[in-house]
Amino acid sequence: MSEQVPRGFSWSASRHGMFEDCPRAYFFHYYLALGKARGADRARGFEAKRLRSMTSVPMWIGSCVHDAIESALKAVRAGEIVDLDRVREQMLERMRGDYVASRDDLAKQRRDYRTLVRFHEHEYGPVPEPSAWKAAADDAVEMFHRWGQLSYLPDVQSLDAGQILGIEDLDSWEFHGVPVWVKIDLAYRDAEGSVHILDWKTGRRVTPENPTQMTGYAIYAQRNWNVELEALRVREVYLRLENPEKVCEVSEETLALAQDKILESIRSMIGALENPAVNVAVEQDFPAAPADWRCSRCFFRGICEEKVINA
Repeated sequence: MSEQVPRGFSWSASRHGMFEDCPRAYFFHYYLALGKARGADRARGFEAKRLRSMTSVPMWIGSCVHDAIESALKAVRAGEIVDLDRVREQMLERMRGDYVASRDDLAKQRRDYRTLVRFHEHEYGPVPEPSAWKAAADDAVEMFHRWGQLSYLPDVQSLDAGQILGIEDLDSWEFHGVPVWVKIDLAYRDAEGSVHILDWKTGRRVTPENPTQMTGYAIYAQRNWNVELEALRVREVYLRLENPEKVCEVSEETLALAQDKILESIRSMIGALENPAVNVAVEQDFPAAPADWRCSRCFFRGICEEKVINA
């Protein structure tokens, strides 16, 4: 890549998604909130930092399910006997605490935006009815229960600790001088030497074939675990579906296409910077993409001057 990589710049599938969806929201999240915006008002920057830490009910459900699965798998890796009913109850206790924290805006009261939850729905409305909060908890329980009925836990229990390659571990691989971040939900090597990469999905939308996120995981596995393409088994697991597994094709062609897409995305992000040699941004260089559906769910609509009027 001919462009100079700004110090501290990195790429991830979530970062790419936000940049594609609305460059202004991307600016708020990765620059204004992190003190990397030229000429920014400090108070507005602090507000962006607060809003950056928020979540929404659908995102929260996914996070709770992921964390419960992670807890179960890490207990297995540590040689413990896993009681899924206990893990489920711990998840529900956390959900009750998160609801109270957001309802009372404890994050703002205590100025603790890292550990205390604040929901988009409490910040901007409409606030769900009590029955909707119960439905959210039931939704999380159902997906965790479905995961527990599948073979993944016994599969991991049958492995030696050294065969478990990763459980929600944040790591990166370097691409044209840019760190590409990955966080694989579960990766393990079976007795035949095949490496399985699994990604739990709690949303309602099924992604297109061979998403960049998953092919990026395959590239990471090649580079870090010395595994050949034919020994990779990459799957998305949609926990809302009766037949949850979706196999992702791993080939030289799909990996090359993924790298082309990542490179194009990196160039677009760096190219939007006023001075590409410096990882500092100017708000007007990141145009907003206002639309009712987009602005109504945006965490930053409280500070965005270009949101649609009726969002």
